Amino acid sequence: MTDAPMAAPMARTVVRVTGPDAVSYLHGQLSQEIEGLEIGASAWSLLLTPKGRVDVWMRVTRVDEHEVLLDTDGDHGEALVARLERFKLRTDATIELLDWQAVAVRGPASGTAAPAEDDTISVGVAWPGLVGVDLLGPNTSVPAGATEVDAVAIERQRVAVAMPAMGAELTNDTIPAEMGTAFVESSASFTKGCYVGQELVARMASRGGSAPQRLVRLSGAGSCPDAGAAITVEGEAKGHVSTAVPNETAHTGWTGLGLLHRSVDAPLEVEVDAAAVQVAEATN
Repeated sequence: MTDAPMAAPMARTVVRVTGPDAVSYLHGQLSQEIEGLEIGASAWSLLLTPKGRVDVWMRVTRVDEHEVLLDTDGDHGEALVARLERFKLRTDATIELLDWQAVAVRGPASGTAAPAEDDTISVGVAWPGLVGVDLLGPNTSVPAGATEVDAVAIERQRVAVAMPAMGAELTNDTIPAEMGTAFVESSASFTKGCYVGQELVARMASRGGSAPQRLVRLSGAGSCPDAGAAITVEGEAKGHVSTAVPNETAHTGWTGLGLLHRSVDAPLEVEVDAAAVQVAEATN
């Protein structure tokens, strides 16, 4: 018998781009291959600053010939709309922030958890080690056959597979290469034409350049630190915690993600809030 998937409402915002120029405009702005994306297919993509730093990381879903949905973490949809509007010159496309909700469904049987609402779509997560779908729509709810859990359980799975999130690991200061090879390769095309911010992404990929910091896994025995807490090595700050969640089966202890300076090798023991913390590479 197949175990039921787990599901929980999640914070995501959805932006719709429609019109005769919608696909060509996004193709020139986003890091991903948009014109070649098949109808019904989804892919991760970056919207970058001209200097190659992250404005927004999102999932792109091609709805039809002239309609594309963009969904991103938390409340970053407004920033996504503002950025796309800023570069939209002589372009026949409408960009709108939708009043939609999202439900995360995780587990080997997540694909069988069909949404109950006709106006809800199911999009794949597509991240190494994570099996699941996200349900997006104006009236989305936890599907029948799924076990409802709290948002921390979904966050714990994200941390386990070192999947970054906007507002946590990804900020407007982030260089894509800091998130690892899998992140860059899944979010950017190296065969399409030019897009905003392409130069830095292409240069670091082709030359193997080392980013100033990198994503790492963290684990501690005490209580969860706050996001932003310093990671120190021999009393010197060498990074910070970006996400921390309590362990599922223990009364104490936590796991998390953080950004660590490239000069510090892992695995090693560091300190966060004066407590010992183990660091391991995020092999993604």
